[in-house]
Amino acid sequence: STSIFASFTISSSTSLKYLWVGGTTSFASDGSITASWLDGEGLDYINDNNLWLANEPSGIDYNDPSHPYEPYIMLWQINDQWSFNDNSDAAVSCYKSYRIGYVCEFN
Repeated sequence: STSIFASFTISSSTSLKYLWVGGTTSFASDGSITASWLDGEGLDYINDNNLWLANEPSGIDYNDPSHPYEPYIMLWQINDQWSFNDNSDAAVSCYKSYRIGYVCEFN
């Protein structure tokens, strides 16, 4: 199967490492995590665990002692591989601004 990441083109000369994609995650009562675009449209195609960083989506930042909720979906590049990750909005203050980008849908 073709990876969803094959459809992304990101210049190798860019310093981007984190891309906010305008999606959210939420927990169902059975513990499963669902994902959707901000307009509510489903993101069923990203339920493939191979598209996510290991142990993601987690819904909670276990590295932070306060365990903040991570409702936002981003792409990030780790070891030259792009993968999905759920994160909190506090992550913006943790990363250098020149490394953060945004994926937007427009007509």
